[in-house]
Amino acid sequence: MEKIYLDDNIKKLIQDTLIPFALYRLENQRIKTVMVSEGLCNLFGASREKIIKLMDHDMYHYTHPDDLVRVQEEGMRFAAGGEQYDIVYRTRSAKDSNYHIIHSVGSHLLDQDGNLLSLIWYVEEGTVEDEEFGIGYSLKKALAGMIHEESMVREIYFDHRTGLPNMTYFLQLAEAGCNVIRQEKQTPVFLFFDLTGLKFYNRKYGMMEGDRLLCAFADILRMFFANENCGRMGHDHFVVYTENHHVEETLEQIFEALSKANEGKTLPVRAGIYVMSDREDEAVDVTIACDCAKLACDENKNLFRSHYTYFDEKIRKKFEMREYVINHFDEAIEKNWIHPYYQQIVRTVTGEVCDAEALARWIDPVRGMISPAEFIEVLEDARLIHLADLHILDCVLADLQKSLDDDLGAIPISINLSRYDFELCDIVDEIIRRVDQAGVPHELLNMEITESVTGIEEDYVKEQIRRFHEAGFEVWMDDFGSGYSSLHVLQHFDFDVIKFDMAFMKNFNLDDEDQVVLSSLMQMVTRLGIDTVAEGVESRQQIRFLKEIGCDKIQGYYFSKPTSSEDLNHKYKKGDGIPFENPESKDYIDAVSKANLLDYLTRGEYDSDLTRTFEQFNHLPLGIIEVQDGHYRILRYNAAYAQFLVRTNFVDEEDIMENISVLNVKKPPEPGFCKVVEDAVDTAGWVLLNDSVEGNVRSNAYVRKLSTNPVNHATALLVVVLTMGE
Repeated sequence: MEKIYLDDNIKKLIQDTLIPFALYRLENQRIKTVMVSEGLCNLFGASREKIIKLMDHDMYHYTHPDDLVRVQEEGMRFAAGGEQYDIVYRTRSAKDSNYHIIHSVGSHLLDQDGNLLSLIWYVEEGTVEDEEFGIGYSLKKALAGMIHEESMVREIYFDHRTGLPNMTYFLQLAEAGCNVIRQEKQTPVFLFFDLTGLKFYNRKYGMMEGDRLLCAFADILRMFFANENCGRMGHDHFVVYTENHHVEETLEQIFEALSKANEGKTLPVRAGIYVMSDREDEAVDVTIACDCAKLACDENKNLFRSHYTYFDEKIRKKFEMREYVINHFDEAIEKNWIHPYYQQIVRTVTGEVCDAEALARWIDPVRGMISPAEFIEVLEDARLIHLADLHILDCVLADLQKSLDDDLGAIPISINLSRYDFELCDIVDEIIRRVDQAGVPHELLNMEITESVTGIEEDYVKEQIRRFHEAGFEVWMDDFGSGYSSLHVLQHFDFDVIKFDMAFMKNFNLDDEDQVVLSSLMQMVTRLGIDTVAEGVESRQQIRFLKEIGCDKIQGYYFSKPTSSEDLNHKYKKGDGIPFENPESKDYIDAVSKANLLDYLTRGEYDSDLTRTFEQFNHLPLGIIEVQDGHYRILRYNAAYAQFLVRTNFVDEEDIMENISVLNVKKPPEPGFCKVVEDAVDTAGWVLLNDSVEGNVRSNAYVRKLSTNPVNHATALLVVVLTMGE
């Protein structure tokens, strides 16, 4: 290979030639321009300074998008010493907006120090529009083949969609680039970007529009940083390394540019900032620097506006925990440091335990209790969460086997599944296989998935839910109301149970509009035939309200905190715990608990002419009574019925205030009411009670049978009081 000596005379001779060519070298993993000829300046219609600046900043800025990655890949391959550079592509110039067909050919040279140089010369073959004279048949055929054959795009260095360096190449560029920044006595900084809400953007506008937005954001980054200073880390994640100079001002300009991008169809973006140490001996690896910037980016992910966050000491501790979790995960599984704690779920009507949720807990011999908030997201990011979830399943199966063998109460257990479980393995097949091997009945396990799972391809998710149902498992939706797609979930996915996010209870207030929202959502879910669970219940006030609006089940610290299976079994044996419900009474309890006493026309059950006449009335006294061998109990009631009970002296006001479960009546009802109840037990419709007198209160009411308990033969009836008077 020929060596050349680039003294001033030779440089001037090369630069002045009218042949379009350029001389490049590979420096710090990026292509740098050594010089360009006068002919190249004429070809592209720009000054030498502008061309060199453009080539060093964004060499392929004007290249046709369909050709971009192919040209970048070939350029990097050849600059790194690859054989034969001969490529045809389309590009624009400063002279006009048309795309020109460029045929580039290259050869290698060595400078006087033995460094590899790449000499590329360019031939214009015409414009894309010039069909008659611009392109010959063979050239058009060759161009079409290069553009359309996917095998030509190897994606070794560049992301095929945005044209930015891919993750692997970016890390190489960043390592070399940070060394240069330090040599110049500057401080490197990493910026991590995450577009907020792209999943829902794609659902609204379509994937093609989402890709356009990604490309628009990549173009914005190129406006402020050199192309090789940027990288796409996958999906909607981007990263940049640069000097720590006017970073905040630059980010504000990026936010402003993005707000106007893509013809206004845009999203906010979160940015994380990690400033590397000024001292080279304290500098972390560029991979860790990217991770730190990402952690900062994720710190305030619930803010739906463009913002930036610096990596600080608080986030550093989180990062250290992340490293500990990843490095000790295998050991934690092997030694059972990760195991389930159980939080009981209670029937609103009876106050009995009907289910329990298995919650992963990491009890570490060094760090003690590691919170799920500290390790779940880490395992998701590291694509290890499916191993943790399957380990929890195995532990639950072992606990259920022991309960069944010891004749202890065995209630259905909910297993939490992440969206990544569905992406990283065939989670349905894994669960069925393990449950069958353990010999545990399928009805003792419920699959609880978060709303984020619905962000996966919709038909795929529907199919997995169908497979679970076909295998005999219930499928529950967790954290309903916490995301953007709650109503979409109700419309399109077949869930057996909806768990309302604990934020509803956290913000609960008697004078708060949250009550109205929760009541409406609960009513809508119930009418769709879906059971309901409210999480985060901590007070009697909340329980009374949830009973009134027809919530089936409740879960929270008021009843129990998550605890180990050993503690639960110990309480069960001593009789200290909340009693378990009899599974044979499930249908009866379901009928009682599903009636929404703020809207008695639930589930389309009461569709007779009679009930349609009730639609004009709001907040009628509504209650559910239970009769067994002539004894009456009040199972559920709304506020108006509670007042009726006090006025008729069936219960004391103190009982109403103190009792959150079943109310026992102080006295038997008058004979006319008992006769109506007997008639209602024997019929399928409403029975009218005329002029019933209890104490000084005269009332008219309708009574209708709901269900009969097959265990103790008690019957539940719905009572609607139409009028009251003295």
